[in-house]
Amino acid sequence: MKIAKIFFVIILSVLSYSLVFAEEHKSFEQLYYGRFSKIKGFRYIEVNLDKSKEIELSKNELTDYVKLKFRNNFRGIQILTDEQVVKMLVKGRGEKLGYIWFDVFIRGDTDYPVVYYVQCRAGNLKHFSDNLPAPIQQNSIIWEKAYIGFCRKINVSEKIKKVINGLIEELAIDFFKARSEL
Repeated sequence: MKIAKIFFVIILSVLSYSLVFAEEHKSFEQLYYGRFSKIKGFRYIEVNLDKSKEIELSKNELTDYVKLKFRNNFRGIQILTDEQVVKMLVKGRGEKLGYIWFDVFIRGDTDYPVVYYVQCRAGNLKHFSDNLPAPIQQNSIIWEKAYIGFCRKINVSEKIKKVINGLIEELAIDFFKARSEL
């Protein structure tokens, strides 16, 4: 009986050590952003823009800029068509469908200062519902970062694009590290 207990304790020790040892070899990104590894492609790459009328910047211009930066930084990851999205969602594979969502808020209509806030969220549609936009659903967010700053009104477009570029680059690095591709 004593030998069985000792043998049981030894087996448990070896198993728990091997589990801990296996987890030690995972990077921070793999542990924290591991759900990125299931994403096969992105569909919703959008910008929500809230600004004063005096600021010359459009939602479409920023969305096109984000998609361009996505193509530059996420090589090998496709932007899915609506048909591919429907097929994935019908089959219950929302975790394979990713999104990148930017919220950009700009306040100020004088020349100086203009304050801006840029937030990027990325995730999957595992918990998809009919109430789009899905990025607002907190349980679908995998990665989230935000920046706040101020500048002159004539520089705001340049500053916003610089922040978006930095966020996309950070996201791409974390995305590919989580997938063990970097």
